[in-house]
Amino acid sequence: MKKKLLFTIAALTILSANAYGEEGLFKTFIDDSHAEFNLEAKYLKQTMEDRVWEYKQDPTEIAGQVATLKFNSGYFADIIGFDLNLYGVVPINTGNQTTSPYGQFFKNGTESFYKYAPSIKGKIGEYFEIKHGKMESHHPLLKGDHDFAPSLFDMTKAEAYFGDLTLHGIYATRANPENKEDFEKYGKGNWRTGEFTEKPIQIFGAEYEYENYRLYGTYGVQNNMSNYLLIEGEYNLNINKDLRFNLASNYRRKEFPNELGDQALGMVSGRLAGFYKDLKVVASASKAEDANNGAFGTMGNDWKPTIVPGCHGDSFYTSGIITPGNHYGETALKLEIGYDFEDLIRGLYISSYYVDGRDFYTVKHDEIGYGVEVSYTPPKYPSFKIMGHYAKQVIKNDGSVISWAEMDQRMTETMVTVMYTTALF
Repeated sequence: MKKKLLFTIAALTILSANAYGEEGLFKTFIDDSHAEFNLEAKYLKQTMEDRVWEYKQDPTEIAGQVATLKFNSGYFADIIGFDLNLYGVVPINTGNQTTSPYGQFFKNGTESFYKYAPSIKGKIGEYFEIKHGKMESHHPLLKGDHDFAPSLFDMTKAEAYFGDLTLHGIYATRANPENKEDFEKYGKGNWRTGEFTEKPIQIFGAEYEYENYRLYGTYGVQNNMSNYLLIEGEYNLNINKDLRFNLASNYRRKEFPNELGDQALGMVSGRLAGFYKDLKVVASASKAEDANNGAFGTMGNDWKPTIVPGCHGDSFYTSGIITPGNHYGETALKLEIGYDFEDLIRGLYISSYYVDGRDFYTVKHDEIGYGVEVSYTPPKYPSFKIMGHYAKQVIKNDGSVISWAEMDQRMTETMVTVMYTTALF
């Protein structure tokens, strides 16, 4: 019923706009509508071996194409509109996905598939916006990291603006993994009785920006399953037109009840970034507390009641460079250097990073990780972009805590993406 209602509203709005679009109520709807087409070709290879146990996993090597069509309408009467995104994934080489730490990328491992995300939106002036339906999410507590088609969420989100202060809220009932078409309800199943209790995710938060300062806080809860707190602070210091610095820190804490006892995990991170002309240097550090009562995972963003993946993104790294493993207790340092070759090869950007992590997981693993990323946009063809990265992660344990935990595990990841993007109107 909800799906039919969304499509009916969208169809009537388009037909009405065609008839009355020259002026009046439909002017903002037509003037502010736009559509974009994106085509990506991706190649991914992952390897893993353990030199202590003399084990070498068959490599994952896959390739595929992802086509995305996005339409965003303007607002009819400057109040109501709709969005519609279409995604299609076509495998080129399905490879050996079962050994991948990420799981499978294509439907049933080998098949093409498509999915769509219709939503309706409304606003009141410049002060309030609300959106309901299926959509991507980029919220730090509810985002779908992906290599092919994105994860989608069935949710309602709203934002209210009060000058320098922005309030936000999200109510999510279902999620869609990146390699599936169907949506799964958020909730908890009872393996004894087979019963399933729906438990939607509720998130609210605020962001305040004033001059060079930024404060951000958000809290999410899934009743009697998990809750997540994130607080960030940021300061920008501009020395002159060529030199500037960014200082940031955040605190994350995730709690989730368990039949064996409540579990909780917190992590504090800090980051100092310097920018001089085309050079960027970022140093960051993080400390995750030891998990009580055997809590698993670090502060990932997967709300499903499974193992929580490692931390990703924004240079607030605990780890999880390649594997979404358990990194509680870890102290990690990260250094990243990037350079924009604007004066030598316009459109070329290269960056590299190094991560060192100590004493994580129950058996006290250590790790190092390093990699290089390259992106190039031809100046004469700005619709095209080529991106690639190579990363290596080494996890070691000398067996001093538990003898069977001795390991020397080495993983590599290579990815190349060719992207074409064009605005249709």
